[in-house]
Amino acid sequence: MFEAASGFAAKYGMEAAVWPWGRGVDFNVAMDGDIDAYYGKVTAAGAEIARPIFTTGYGMRQFTVRDLSGYLLTFIKHEE
Repeated sequence: MFEAASGFAAKYGMEAAVWPWGRGVDFNVAMDGDIDAYYGKVTAAGAEIARPIFTTGYGMRQFTVRDLSGYLLTFIKHEE
């Protein structure tokens, strides 16, 4: 990674530090279909749920999963 190539890790004693992929990254995916049915499929498939499904105060239904690389995927749907 960049830290190792630039000497940053060695300079600051971080040679063994592990920086997980996807750390701090959250993708939002807007949905047209039935978000509750999709949430059921995702949980049945064994996905890691980072934030269970809920409805926000401003009318968005959403939930968040973490993929195998650590990225967060937030699925959202505007409630009508």
